[in-house]
Amino acid sequence: IPASFGCLTRLTSLNVGVNSLWGAVPPALGSLIGLTMLRLSGNSFAETLPSSLGSLSQLIDLFLNANCFSGPIPNSFGALTQLTYMAVNGNKLTGTIPATVGSMTALTYLYLYSNSITGTIPDEIGWLSHLLSLDAGRNPLSGAIPSTVGSLSGLMELYLYDTSISGPIPAAVGCLTALISLLLNDNGLTGSIPDSFGSLSQLGDLALDGNHLTGTIPSSFAAYTELFSLALNGNELTGRLPALLGGVVELQLSQNRFTGSLPSEWGAMAALAILNVDSNQLTGTVP
Repeated sequence: IPASFGCLTRLTSLNVGVNSLWGAVPPALGSLIGLTMLRLSGNSFAETLPSSLGSLSQLIDLFLNANCFSGPIPNSFGALTQLTYMAVNGNKLTGTIPATVGSMTALTYLYLYSNSITGTIPDEIGWLSHLLSLDAGRNPLSGAIPSTVGSLSGLMELYLYDTSISGPIPAAVGCLTALISLLLNDNGLTGSIPDSFGSLSQLGDLALDGNHLTGTIPSSFAAYTELFSLALNGNELTGRLPALLGGVVELQLSQNRFTGSLPSEWGAMAALAILNVDSNQLTGTVP
């Protein structure tokens, strides 16, 4: 992108997505103060993200995904208070999620996945009261899931899969009553599944597989009416299997320590297409 584009001061939308462009993004783009949409996705842009992009105070949509950007997410992005959509996924970004992200209070979609972002998820993430979807999966994140995520009352998708986050799942996740999809698989999570999950009545897709969870499946799971996919395999869960009903299509419960028999109620799950309960301690007959 030529640095001279910084002189196009009447520009409100710049879309160069899905081309074969390369090189660094010129800091001069920070002069386009009337810009509401910037789409650079699907190219081969590299080097660091210029902090001057934080001067685009009118920006609503920012697509920087599927490039080769490296370095950290600039702290200056916290000044993008009108931004509703931010996609930086599929790059080579490093550093941490800046605490200044909490100032981006208009955000509805935040996609950080498939980078090399480290550190903890900042507590300030809970300030994003309009957030509908958060995906920070496939990053080497560490530490615990902050309990402040429970403040994201409108959140419909929470994806923190394939990271190095650890510790217990905060009970505050049960406050996310609008959740449709919750993917926390392939982490280092410990402790039990919170009883508060019973409040997630809209949940359709729940993946907690590949962790170190213990305890039993909360009895409230049997009340889920929208659930179509449940993956709890690869944990250390115990107790009897729940009498799940409804429209469950995929049920992955293998590699745990479940005991008892297969519930006869499962015979009523007419939509069930995939059932995996291998490597447990089950007894009895197949209903």
